[in-house]
Amino acid sequence: GSKNTRFEFNPDKAADILKQAEQHARELGYEGPDLEVVLATGPRNAALLENTKDASCAVLGRRTAPLQHLVGGSTTSALAAHARVPVISVPETWHPAPPRGVVAAGVDESEFSAGVLRAAWAAAESRGARLELVHAWRPLLEYDVAIGARVLAQEWTDATRTSLTTWVRDN
Repeated sequence: GSKNTRFEFNPDKAADILKQAEQHARELGYEGPDLEVVLATGPRNAALLENTKDASCAVLGRRTAPLQHLVGGSTTSALAAHARVPVISVPETWHPAPPRGVVAAGVDESEFSAGVLRAAWAAAESRGARLELVHAWRPLLEYDVAIGARVLAQEWTDATRTSLTTWVRDN
């Protein structure tokens, strides 16, 4: 029968994709001499993890591919879960727009949030944007869910605002 070549590695095609990406980066205004292209072989997630370990961050496109996600999972999710650097996920439907003036960061009172806070602060500063810290309460019991919105919400809001304000100041 006929051989399925759809998934076979084609070094010429891969080199063309990299060359087009480099040209596109230059057309978008990247002028630095240190633009590096890497043609990695092997499993995609492992190659991305290896080639981003010394990066400042990783930027990946996020596509909707339900069948592929069922079979192999999301590349972006895998990298976000295992990378040593921040991962920026750009949805396929995103189009550049004027800056919105806000960088939002999800935080809690864990040690991990200090890194999130530093990265968000740097992103807001570099964009001249306002930093918005977001903390969401996850009720522990069904009872908390049932009465949380009515009885506990204001108490939780006040306590969390005080606690996070102190935490942000100290970190």
